[in-house]
Amino acid sequence: MKKMLIILFGIVFLLSGCFGGSSEPSGYFASDDEISDVPTDEPVIEEPVPIIREMPKDEELIELLLYQVELYERGNYGFKINRNDDSSGSWMFAAAFADDLGTKYIDSKLRTDLIRILYSRWLGVYSSEVFSYVSPSDTPISVACVEYELKEDGGVVLVVSRTRGGIEMLDSQYVFARKEADEEILGSDAKNLTLGGYYWSYKSVTPLENTEEYEFVTISTPEELIAFSVAVNNRVPEAVNGNFVLGNDIDMTGYSFEPIGKSYPDEWYDNALLYAKVLGGFNGEFDGAGHKITGIDIVFAENNPMGSNTGFFGQIGPKAYIHDLTVCGSVSDGGKPGSTQNGRVGGFAGKICGGAVVENCRFEGKVDGYSYVGGFAGQIGGDRIGDEVAGLDAVVINCSSNAEIVANLYSGGFVGSVWSEIKDCSATGTLKITNKGTLPSGIGGFAGDICDGDIRDCKSAVRLEYEYSEPNRMGNFAGELSQADIINCIIDPDCIHDGWYMVGMQWYKGRTIEFKRENWYEEPSDVSAKFVDVN
Repeated sequence: MKKMLIILFGIVFLLSGCFGGSSEPSGYFASDDEISDVPTDEPVIEEPVPIIREMPKDEELIELLLYQVELYERGNYGFKINRNDDSSGSWMFAAAFADDLGTKYIDSKLRTDLIRILYSRWLGVYSSEVFSYVSPSDTPISVACVEYELKEDGGVVLVVSRTRGGIEMLDSQYVFARKEADEEILGSDAKNLTLGGYYWSYKSVTPLENTEEYEFVTISTPEELIAFSVAVNNRVPEAVNGNFVLGNDIDMTGYSFEPIGKSYPDEWYDNALLYAKVLGGFNGEFDGAGHKITGIDIVFAENNPMGSNTGFFGQIGPKAYIHDLTVCGSVSDGGKPGSTQNGRVGGFAGKICGGAVVENCRFEGKVDGYSYVGGFAGQIGGDRIGDEVAGLDAVVINCSSNAEIVANLYSGGFVGSVWSEIKDCSATGTLKITNKGTLPSGIGGFAGDICDGDIRDCKSAVRLEYEYSEPNRMGNFAGELSQADIINCIIDPDCIHDGWYMVGMQWYKGRTIEFKRENWYEEPSDVSAKFVDVN
């Protein structure tokens, strides 16, 4: 029996070797290739693909950087980089790039992620507040390389010429730093702003100043004054930025004359025009040398070619210095609501931009306008091209007006709208408040609407006359007062309306309002000496 079991066990063993086991002999070891094909539960770790880095050709690099300049000009207006500003305005260049990539960036998360990458890497500012719906300016931009320098560390200094909406801008210097692109950049559409495994971040942006200097030109005749005005309004650089001095008094009676200095059509809205080669308005020095220009008669009705600034100077630009000049005559914008020139009407200037300096100047005569009307100026400061963008304040010192004024809204005996400091100035005359289709509002004896900028050591003796008797934000000295102070000012008691406040409407508590009542002004007995009749 035992022999039988042993025989059966041997047969089973032999059969299992033929049909169920390996055909290899005992002691066989599989090769490495065969082992790699055997399934396993352990994860396979892939080695990272190395990023190949090499400097591109100069032509490729400059082409890429010019595109980055265009993005920055479209989105950030070509302003100097402010890395302390994490508002949407500082990442607009990234939004411009997202726009260029097409419709898929309508998806807010895709767009936000791309903006965040470019903002943090290309500008070096990190913010958790990045959002997707910002949109850059659609003003046509063109840039061209003037010169460039490649640094040993791979950085680039690039000087470019620029035009914006067809307006020639000052050249600008862009400095770029070369950095290694990582997987986050190369795994996104930001890779389109890389070359050879590198990207170039914005290090600094500097608009280059116009350093050209001009000799003083003497103006002595009506024809020379008219030629000067025409040249400024035609954007002749030597006129806009030049230096001029009056050689004597000039009588303009009988001559047709346009206000000196006009703004670009989009100047109020396009911040970048601060860096135009030829700024809006007059931006040089005008020395009146103590002389008078008399007989001015300016009337603009519908379709005013000067835009919304009417006065002897239509617009005094942010780099102007005007002093020691008296202007006598009549200024009117037609004074009707609904026309293109409603606002900024002044005897001496329609608008004085932030940055300008005007001192020892005077206007005598008549001023007629609808809104933002003043005996001396329609508006002082408050423009984006000057104080809002560049942080510049207009300075108006020791100036005066003696005018007969007719106005409807936001108007005053000296100035209509105030955004910059006025010091040691005075206003006399009359201000007639009329209803020209709109309820009169924001009118004061010295200033209509004081938005910003203090009024210091100023005097008012302007008699207020009105067709609409109920005061609506009207005051003896100012119609409205916002974020400004009235310090050490004097008002003639003979010009005070009983029942009217000194300030018609005060928007903020805690502002300083200091007045003294004093008969400081004595009217001339000869009316013709007070006003210049140009009719």
